Amino acid sequence: MAGSISVGTAPSAEAVRSSQTHKRSGPASAAEGRLASLDFFRGLTMFMLVGESTGLYELLRAPTLNGTVLSHIGWQLEHHPWNGLHCWDLI
Repeated sequence: MAGSISVGTAPSAEAVRSSQTHKRSGPASAAEGRLASLDFFRGLTMFMLVGESTGLYELLRAPTLNGTVLSHIGWQLEHHPWNGLHCWDLI
């Protein structure tokens, strides 16, 4: 019949057990295939972008923090004016 709905057969007991085994090891098996250093780099990049967009680095360069470790970090993260693209920029 053209408009009828067909009912499939039930999965075998072995297929059900196999799918349940994979469901139990879900997060652990997903983490095994990931590259931890790439995840760390992505997280660090996002953290740095949030710091830039919130103005955190400007606060770290405040005159009251001169001579502290925080001040040195703030100055390291300051953007330099654009002077064009040079060979050293490609390294």
